[in-house]
Amino acid sequence: MQIFCKRVCLLTTVFLLFASCQQNSSHDEPDDLSYHYHHTIPSSGHYYMTVLSKNNSSFSYQEKTIRSISTVNIGMLYDLSRDSAGRSQLKLTYDKIAIETESDKAGKQKFSADTDAFPSEMSRLLSLLKGHSITIWYDSLGNATDIAGVEGAVSAALNAIPPGQTSVRKAVEEQLIGFVGADFLKNTLEPVGQLFPDSAVKTGDTWSRQVIQQSGIRFTSQSVFTVTSLKDSLAKLKMESTINSDKAIPLTVSGYRVNARLSGSQMGEFLTQKETGILTTAHIKTRLNGDIEILGKTVPLSVVIEKDMKLKKL
Repeated sequence: MQIFCKRVCLLTTVFLLFASCQQNSSHDEPDDLSYHYHHTIPSSGHYYMTVLSKNNSSFSYQEKTIRSISTVNIGMLYDLSRDSAGRSQLKLTYDKIAIETESDKAGKQKFSADTDAFPSEMSRLLSLLKGHSITIWYDSLGNATDIAGVEGAVSAALNAIPPGQTSVRKAVEEQLIGFVGADFLKNTLEPVGQLFPDSAVKTGDTWSRQVIQQSGIRFTSQSVFTVTSLKDSLAKLKMESTINSDKAIPLTVSGYRVNARLSGSQMGEFLTQKETGILTTAHIKTRLNGDIEILGKTVPLSVVIEKDMKLKKL
């Protein structure tokens, strides 16, 4: 049941959402004009967001290489609006949850919220999350201030586990928190403005910043961003990062609970709407290497994570 535990950077630097640019743009706009990002949130919008993440990890133990691959595909209805108090809010409704895993220990397994006539136990638990909604409220800068529905989403699955299965309940709870918990929501849905500097930028401009990321594993990334295009109504960025974990942290790899020290690199591409500031597509590839401790022995670990995120207007 380690399906979601290798989300080292699940959803790590995407900061998927929000903010708007008060500067007007047109489809005939030349590529040499500057773009100044401003922190304001669109008052409404209906979108569909997909997150596809593939994690490939391996380590050597007792002269044997142990490999594990997991793919998580999530689809969510994404509705922006204002509440009765005038606050900006985002309602996320889980529409699709599908997982595929492959490991030397458990072989190949597939789970889906769209269960068939004879669903597995995990597929049945995932189906309980389908249709569940989580609401996030934002301040004027696009920072999440309140979140409602997370506890209910997790409880919907946990309550279906028979009493007395404490270890199963704990394992499922840790895994579900990985993609419906506060860390997931914060790392995925914080303002795209965290990608941009406070000043106006032009094609070719670069800037750097340090970001602390936490989604299963805590690490810091030293990132350099570059504007590669400002054509039409879109702003395109690329990112190059170096990563170091703050300290040895616990994680689950191929069913083993271990402590790890990780470092590596990250490459990313982001496409945003200049008029609304909304991030429409993102592709991030992360390579991590380090050491883990297993039964008193230190062995090398290698992890490669690829993540694609898309937001389409409905």
